[in-house]
Amino acid sequence: MNKRHVFLAILFLVSVESTKADNQNYNNPVNIEIQKDSIRLIELDRYWDKYVQTVKEGDFEGLKSLYHEDAVLVKAASVIRTSIPIDKALAEWKEGLDNTKKGKQIDEVEFRFSQRIGNKTTAHETGIFMFTSIDNESKVKVKYLVHFEMLMIRTSDGWYALMEHQKSDATEKEWDALN
Repeated sequence: MNKRHVFLAILFLVSVESTKADNQNYNNPVNIEIQKDSIRLIELDRYWDKYVQTVKEGDFEGLKSLYHEDAVLVKAASVIRTSIPIDKALAEWKEGLDNTKKGKQIDEVEFRFSQRIGNKTTAHETGIFMFTSIDNESKVKVKYLVHFEMLMIRTSDGWYALMEHQKSDATEKEWDALN
């Protein structure tokens, strides 16, 4: 093969490879990963929307259904630092949820995220949640902002929390920074 044929072959290969690199529809692993991550984030956003809705409606069973049956709540932001099974935590939250359902109070929770790591079957969500409870006279009974982490798994039935870690109190400034 003469030098001209070698040069043309190299030119052809470079041209094909550069065309692949410029074509966003080409089987690009980075692009595929971004698409998969987007699907995961959409599913997780639905999970958080459901969480917000169950608190707003005082739906105890709905909230319970968002946690794996063996889930654990780690309370490091409270005065008594401990970890407890989610069933015990839910039992502590039940009266507030029931009062919300009966219209005796208005409870709301909102989430903002600083980090969202995962793949198609696992997730680790980090951020701040704001919980507010208002009585029938429109007085704020409770309002707290908490740094949290949620470790989650995806099964054929959807996403479930395995561990909720309420790490520390957060400030309004930290909350606003996540907007």
